[in-house]
Amino acid sequence: MRPAAFLALCLGLSCAGALGCKRVSEGARQHFANQFFCPEANIDVWERPDFDPLQAVAPVEPRAETPEEVKNSPALLEKWKADLDIHREEVREEYSDYEVFQLTGCDHTELLGCERSPERWRSIKCLPARNYREHPP
Repeated sequence: MRPAAFLALCLGLSCAGALGCKRVSEGARQHFANQFFCPEANIDVWERPDFDPLQAVAPVEPRAETPEEVKNSPALLEKWKADLDIHREEVREEYSDYEVFQLTGCDHTELLGCERSPERWRSIKCLPARNYREHPP
């Protein structure tokens, strides 16, 4: 068995068994309950695959204006664009494991992007969606 496959199998088994990992949607429910002091039994959760987590919860990056000194040098311009592409890929990678959920309960509605914390597998990390209005399921 390849080392990466073995590691994934071990993590999966430990998460399912001894650690008692919860589903990401349950972490979203707990986050919402804590935020709005709402009993978990009163919260409805819908998975929202129609929302791109990158668009929903990743920080908005400022419009990248090409610096004047870079515009006039083809070599510098090429490097500047390559560095910008690397940065965008890093952001995309950072938010690639997020799932988006819509939660309602106790007269509140919220859209959350959540992921299993890479540092602690038993922990779920949630962020509110930007510019959220009303998004019916």
